[in-house]
Amino acid sequence: MQQLFRKTRRGLKSKPFIRHLLIGIVYLAVGLSTLIIILQLPLSERAAYLFRHGYSLWLLAAGILLYLGFKIPGTTGKLISYCLVVILFALPLTALWRQGYAEMQMIGGVVHFSDSAQYYHNANRLLEGYSFTAFGTRHPFAPALIATMLSFTGQNLMRTTAALVFFNAVSVFLSANLLRKSQHSLIASAFVVLSFLFYRRFIGMIDTDNLGLLFGMLGFTLLWMGACTKKTSLIYSGALVTSWGLNARAGAFLILPALLVWFVIYFFRDQRSRTASRIALLGIVMLIPFLLNLTLASTLGSTKPGVFSNFAYTLYGIADGGSGWEQIYRDHPEIYNLSENEAARLAHHLAVEKIKTNPGGLFLAIKNAYSDFFSLKNRSAFGFVSGGDLSAFNQPDQGNILGYQI
Repeated sequence: MQQLFRKTRRGLKSKPFIRHLLIGIVYLAVGLSTLIIILQLPLSERAAYLFRHGYSLWLLAAGILLYLGFKIPGTTGKLISYCLVVILFALPLTALWRQGYAEMQMIGGVVHFSDSAQYYHNANRLLEGYSFTAFGTRHPFAPALIATMLSFTGQNLMRTTAALVFFNAVSVFLSANLLRKSQHSLIASAFVVLSFLFYRRFIGMIDTDNLGLLFGMLGFTLLWMGACTKKTSLIYSGALVTSWGLNARAGAFLILPALLVWFVIYFFRDQRSRTASRIALLGIVMLIPFLLNLTLASTLGSTKPGVFSNFAYTLYGIADGGSGWEQIYRDHPEIYNLSENEAARLAHHLAVEKIKTNPGGLFLAIKNAYSDFFSLKNRSAFGFVSGGDLSAFNQPDQGNILGYQI
């Protein structure tokens, strides 16, 4: 028997692809088993509140357990920390379903409304052979990917939601494990806890935030690996996945030109003669998701104006001095009576006119946005660090704000 094990081990070492495939299958099986067990737990009302909404010592305990898990060397430590991350991300979903909380875009833990319902609606339209609505055409990646997942789960929304949570947990673990190797276990555990606090309010929903975090984490992992090893293939892959994430969940697009600048600085010294062509290739790679997004919108969408059309409402709020995307509805209530296409066109026109007549509002909004970002306000870089008030009401309780800031 020992000889058989030795031969098997030697055979796997000589075939790295098969070995990595088997390791991946083991991790997948362990992770899914852990997820299923946690989703079956009977949680008390107090325990459910802690996991879903609590902001207390249990988070510190989770961070310490993660730190200890990351400190254990070898495969054992990886599996323990991996399971801990899956447990941490699955517990709020269990709490949501056990208690049937009414929260942002959800009623009773399973009934979706607002944006979450729209993405689900468009995903089902696609599965039934219909085109996207104007809402689905804005971000076609999201309903297309959700439709794909629904087809694998037999159009079971709860299983699809659980799969989204699992994939995000795995992506966070991959990033954290890489930080453990290249930095420190303390950094890795803090990274997981912060990622969890950001994601907790989206657990249970099928908004684009799920996909933005998923592809963002995977892109970060690939980029970090590329930076550590100086392998351009990993950097291209990371840039591609990051761009894909930004197309799935529109966000900080300035990340992409910043990547180009970093790429020049990082590789110019050693490989000047090849830098120009590699920069061009990196730019093309980052454009691919934009082209795919436009292709999806044009082939699966039924209406125009198309991709990112809702940015017109945000632009109007910026032009108004940073009053938010809802400001146009207060200033021009007639927009309620227009179709999606007409409303987007009118919002864009009004935003441009406002910038022309009062350019100072635009610069004031940009200044205030940077001021908020580098602060301890609700809109700061880490403004998401809070308890269940953010999950339920989409804004932190001002009575608890000092604790969140600390």
